[in-house]
Amino acid sequence: MKHPDTFVQTVLLLAILLVTSSCSSTVTTAPPEARSGDWLVKTTFGEFTLTVNDAGTAITKVYVKIDCNGLSGEAILAPSPWNIDEKGSFTVTSSTGGIENIVKGKFSSNAKMISGNWDVNGCSDNWDASR
Repeated sequence: MKHPDTFVQTVLLLAILLVTSSCSSTVTTAPPEARSGDWLVKTTFGEFTLTVNDAGTAITKVYVKIDCNGLSGEAILAPSPWNIDEKGSFTVTSSTGGIENIVKGKFSSNAKMISGNWDVNGCSDNWDASR
């Protein structure tokens, strides 16, 4: 039979190990406000800039420059805003002159990266941007 002091020491050691191991695996999640501002995204057929509001909860403007399947030009997509959900995901949809733009994306938990897919006029590309 073990000595009571040895048992207490073992329990304390296990408790310390559990606390220190849980501290080292903590994931840092940035507040939504860290997403705010402009995000420039480049793809194989154009580029777009997403503008996120100060609260980091909505995309208030999307400016696109495109050269795809005979479509070339610049535009600001409407209507806005498009909400960003609590997981950092969003979908921007806009139809102008019969041309539909669909931008789907997600912010990283630290709000330093964004990635997704852009579909317009028969062109599609995965994209990412960081800052």
